[in-house]
Amino acid sequence: MQIYHLKEEREKIRIANARLREENQKLAEQVERMKHNKNEEVEKIAREELGLVRKGEVVYQFEK
Repeated sequence: MQIYHLKEEREKIRIANARLREENQKLAEQVERMKHNKNEEVEKIAREELGLVRKGEVVYQFEK
């Protein structure tokens, strides 16, 4: 029974590691984009993650 629980825990850890590897890869790619296109990448992050807009832009929000 203990072996079963350990195998189950090992599988959960393996899945969590895979997710973290994927997230690390995305962050590494974002860092590279920021190195080469700093202004554009900062603007993209500000728009997507913070919901910021430029002065004079009109924002339309749609219900899902």
